[in-house]
Amino acid sequence: PDYAGRFVFIGDDGQADLAAAEGMLKMRSRVPLVGGNRVVPKPLMAFVAIKACFGHFGRVVSDMEKLTAVQRIRTAHPAMQKPPGIACATAPRHHRFFYFGDYSDLARQLADAGWLSPEQHDAVQRAVIRDSLPSPLAFAEACDLRGLKGALQAKQEKWLHEADEAELEAFVQAHQMLAALEEVHLRLGAPPKDASKLRLHIVSVTLGEQTWPSVASVAARQEDQLAAQAAVPRLTLWDASPGAKSKYFEVMGSKELEVPWPCQMLMTQRAQPA
Repeated sequence: PDYAGRFVFIGDDGQADLAAAEGMLKMRSRVPLVGGNRVVPKPLMAFVAIKACFGHFGRVVSDMEKLTAVQRIRTAHPAMQKPPGIACATAPRHHRFFYFGDYSDLARQLADAGWLSPEQHDAVQRAVIRDSLPSPLAFAEACDLRGLKGALQAKQEKWLHEADEAELEAFVQAHQMLAALEEVHLRLGAPPKDASKLRLHIVSVTLGEQTWPSVASVAARQEDQLAAQAAVPRLTLWDASPGAKSKYFEVMGSKELEVPWPCQMLMTQRAQPA
């Protein structure tokens, strides 16, 4: 009973949440009056909010349908006059049902009804802006160095200090991958306009604790030309972008990898050497 009137529910209209919301608004808790033996029914839910997703036959709910539903449900479940723990005591009517398009819209409606203070409303709007920015972690996992740098910069400029734990964890994880992506990216100067091929000369390779050329391969090169050729690793270039269908290029026993130009996989910014 102590928490009656402090619960909220936020759902969408795609899986019968609208019908469930009306049932929740009917729920009451029997709260005893102070200094007396009588109990009075008190609404259990402070408010419910439904995100507009689907109407009949899977179509998006129209503004008129939302307005009709709001008027009907608010008439059946009137606004609270003095709800407990409200953010804005000066709001004339604290409505208990909201139909919203996105969370920016919901924040505006809740602020107008007094459930959110102006400061809380502004914080939600800033969070909506951050959530609309590209995910740095998605760029990192796609090996997109330019996209990752841009996404990290954009996040830092949009009130990152207000981000929640999940946002901060994803940001830190993506930032930790930045150095590794910079190391594996190959920066190419602009080839001549009439170029038809690119020849990539491999100088050295480092994978974890393995390096090439190693001391053993250098010694083999000095003693035996055939052994030196065998010591050169297999070089492969393939497109790691999702759904890529371009062919890969591979050479063994040579430090040069030749590809045609223009080369689609190099221009996607997601080609990976090995």
